[in-house]
Amino acid sequence: MGHLIVQEFASADGFAADANNEFTFYELLDGGTTEFDHSQQEWLKIVDVMVLGANTYREFAEY
Repeated sequence: MGHLIVQEFASADGFAADANNEFTFYELLDGGTTEFDHSQQEWLKIVDVMVLGANTYREFAEY
């Protein structure tokens, strides 16, 4: 049997932005954006199915 993993990013207004209206959340993580990108790419290697909301799908469709 497979595993179900839920990864959810949410904000009160639907967009996580700083005072300059920029998305800089990942830069605050240990390792910054580069490390987060690498960990997500490694994680995606084991994903068989992904369910996305409509807006997220439109953002990811070309990826």
